[in-house]
Amino acid sequence: MSQQLENSDVQHIFYNVSSIEDVNKNWERRPDIRYNNHFFHAVKDFIASDNDIFIFNTGDISHSDYVGYTKYIEKIFEENPNLGAFAPNNTNDVFINVQSLIGRSKKYSNLYLSTNTNGAYLALHRDIVNYLSSFYG
Repeated sequence: MSQQLENSDVQHIFYNVSSIEDVNKNWERRPDIRYNNHFFHAVKDFIASDNDIFIFNTGDISHSDYVGYTKYIEKIFEENPNLGAFAPNNTNDVFINVQSLIGRSKKYSNLYLSTNTNGAYLALHRDIVNYLSSFYG
């Protein structure tokens, strides 16, 4: 994932909590903390940046084209200035799709409005991230 983004000059931070050596300049050594702490460390780093879109991946999601998907997410946010959150449809997750479906998008055939994202991979607008940051000291 990180190497795909690095090869295409996509700005990112990869928190390395393993014994593996850092692969490139975007890897940062962090203590072995799990999801919530990783999330809020990423929120803190994002707020200090000038970026408008926060993309968080726990590392549990696999995709063959992270660069293309990142550009797709950026396009969706650009075309929809009121969009607050975006997450892929993880087809093997029992808590999404029909169980949480509110309605299909009239604008995009592959998107729908849902009441749930499992948090393994999500994108948030800066306004949402700023709000979330108030819950973590």
